[in-house]
Amino acid sequence: MPEGDTIWRTAAALRRRLTGHTVQRARPANTLGRLGGRLITGVDPVGKHLFIRFDNGLSLHTHMRMTGAWHVYAPGERWHRPEHIARAVLETDDTVAVCFLAPTVELVRDDSNSVGHLGPDGIGNIHRCNALWDLGLDPWQPVAATDDDTLRHLAGTARDRVRRSAVATGFRGAPGVHGCGGRPCPRCGTPIAVRTQGEMARLTFWCRRCQVPR
Repeated sequence: MPEGDTIWRTAAALRRRLTGHTVQRARPANTLGRLGGRLITGVDPVGKHLFIRFDNGLSLHTHMRMTGAWHVYAPGERWHRPEHIARAVLETDDTVAVCFLAPTVELVRDDSNSVGHLGPDGIGNIHRCNALWDLGLDPWQPVAATDDDTLRHLAGTARDRVRRSAVATGFRGAPGVHGCGGRPCPRCGTPIAVRTQGEMARLTFWCRRCQVPR
């Protein structure tokens, strides 16, 4: 699933190309046709949700999950994916925005039904694992057993990784351990361990040699 900064980049790209423009045609017509002639007023990411907003108070809500992606093309430009997997298409005077394979594509008037349960945006599992590795922290060490200076340093390290990723094209701008189970640690060569953690059973990747309790 895309992390929050991937959705942030997607929203930024759509915002640059769509905001202030009028929709000339929206597809599929049976669900999105009424967006034709409407002015696009903004594009906002909320966690891993994305909202394209219109001057009639409606928003196009999409959630990418594991398969979805927004692409932006010039009119007449060849699409990089086949048309039959497009779930939403917005055409303006100079842009064709296409949402492929997103499981959630809906028009909403009240965001709270979709994202009201969410707290503040987090850093995502990728950056969590890599920031802990950056500082050599054991991911199984209780927060209560970690001093405040270390926690502040960890928060800053994770923030910097998110910021770098938000302006890059992917997560591999700096070494890390996420997704590297069984491969050598970039720092010491020890095979990276992987195990589920927490109520959501997210996969945690860490180096048993580099990352020890403090």
